Amino acid sequence: MWGNPPRGRRALQLALRSDTVEQGERQAARLLAAIGAAGAPLAAGLGELEEPVAAQRRLVADASHELRTR
Repeated sequence: MWGNPPRGRRALQLALRSDTVEQGERQAARLLAAIGAAGAPLAAGLGELEEPVAAQRRLVADASHELRTR
């Protein structure tokens, strides 16, 4: 908190809340935890898609090769 001596009839006093930084840190930590928790199942689901996508690409490549060589 900071204040200046009164000049005449006016005074200025400033104060910053110290808990706002701590509150912001807690909110950021909760948000990052939620994103991490949601990201793990998403990454696992995307990992399961790799094999079918690779098989589809092989099929398309094989069909493309057959069409070009006939």
